[in-house]
Amino acid sequence: MINLHERFPSVRWILFSEELTTEFIRNIYSDKAFSVLFKNSSFQEISDALKYTISDKQYLCAQSKNQLQNNTEQGIIGQSLLTTTEIEILKLVAQGKSVKEIAAIRISSVHTIITHKKNIFRKLNVNNIHEATRYAFRAGIIDMAEYCI
Repeated sequence: MINLHERFPSVRWILFSEELTTEFIRNIYSDKAFSVLFKNSSFQEISDALKYTISDKQYLCAQSKNQLQNNTEQGIIGQSLLTTTEIEILKLVAQGKSVKEIAAIRISSVHTIITHKKNIFRKLNVNNIHEATRYAFRAGIIDMAEYCI
């Protein structure tokens, strides 16, 4: 996205998306060349975004503002629950790494990684890797670009 702005510095952009990570919205918000709307935004928000963009101002829809505010609060609370090691392991799990791969990367026992995963799931009150990955996206621990399917 930033490359678009560097290539066309006089152009203002409106980004329509279905779902964005908080980290991505933060990056867009800091650029000021991009306005953000979600696909389910109201007609009034779309109209406001067009008016802002024409007048060289940035617009964030209510949903993206709420996401920034809520995820910042949740991220601070959630990340403070997790240790640095657990955050790193959660990031690797969300990137699609297996327990064996994480153990090799961290030069740890497979049993240690399994214990860390159990603690992460318990602290975040999640039941599976999918829920933990969603939490990592929302808390800004990982970015969509780092996610492996």
